Amino acid sequence: MGVPLAAGSLVAAFNRPDEWYFQLKKPSWTPPAPVIGFAWSLLYPLMGAAAWLVWRNGGFEEQRSALTIFGVQLGFNLLWQVAFFGLRNPALAFLDISILVLLVGICVWAFGKSSAAAANAMKVYLLWVVFAAALNYKICALNP
Repeated sequence: MGVPLAAGSLVAAFNRPDEWYFQLKKPSWTPPAPVIGFAWSLLYPLMGAAAWLVWRNGGFEEQRSALTIFGVQLGFNLLWQVAFFGLRNPALAFLDISILVLLVGICVWAFGKSSAAAANAMKVYLLWVVFAAALNYKICALNP
């Protein structure tokens, strides 16, 4: 559970919405920044719990594929923050989050082979990432 929590803490420390973000044109269905932050504060521990449930069923050796996919998707999650907030490049961030959606879907499938509860937890995360991708796409469209 520690890796996603550390990743979430890193994201929170270095990628706060600033004036640039607040000046972007956003769709009317954009949640307020604190709601987005709160959602992520729930999702990172949920992802950690899901990974732990999978790890618990045989350790890294037996769950290498599923946990590797988990680590790769977590990396893309962090890269989205860099692309969107750090580089201020919503188009690059959309490319990243499109890959992230695919990776999280694969992770749901891989986790499901080991733990239904872990797969269900990752489905919650997948729904949020799909929503975030739609929001990212709309921000790109509104800010050419």
